[in-house]
Amino acid sequence: MDQFQLKLRAAPGSGFRSSSTSAEIILQLKEMVVSGLVHREMYHQVPPKVEYSLTEFGRSLIEALMPFGEWGEQNMARIEAIPRD
Repeated sequence: MDQFQLKLRAAPGSGFRSSSTSAEIILQLKEMVVSGLVHREMYHQVPPKVEYSLTEFGRSLIEALMPFGEWGEQNMARIEAIPRD
């Protein structure tokens, strides 16, 4: 994975649905910027535009997380069968 980009536009009626609120996503992105995992690029235009990309430090984390993703894929049926409250 050479490039990570996240582009979100908070527009009413955009159809974007998430279990996280946009405020929660923004807070998490800010934390990742502060930790050096993500770079934030602000474009001064109308409408405002912000792009986030992984830093070299953030890309180095991908190798560490890949086994977790593979484990999740291999165990998806069992994970989905776990009773929820």
